[in-house]
Amino acid sequence: MCRVFKRPFSEPTATIGVWQLAFETMSVISVVTNCVLIGMSPQVHAVFRDSKTELVLIVVLVEHILLALKFVMAFVIADKPRDIQIKLAKLEFESLEALKQQQMKLAAESLKE
Repeated sequence: MCRVFKRPFSEPTATIGVWQLAFETMSVISVVTNCVLIGMSPQVHAVFRDSKTELVLIVVLVEHILLALKFVMAFVIADKPRDIQIKLAKLEFESLEALKQQQMKLAAESLKE
């Protein structure tokens, strides 16, 4: 069976597609879950013996701070490094210039005829 069936060639894509949403969702769920687990630990309960309301509020506050930090970092960190963005912009500019030169050459040839 291993010799008969081979894995198909993968097609190159620009992004990871639906996996981006899956990883984003999983990261949010993990932050919430870990905050709740830390809030339920006996060491934290020993600190907040008297007031469970304070414990819940602090766990929710920490969770919101971590999620805000996660979203700020996702916004601030670029998807492509700066040098790659510059190289892609140069490549696009050069291809547009080559296209203009080709169109001018074709227009000049058509005028000669």
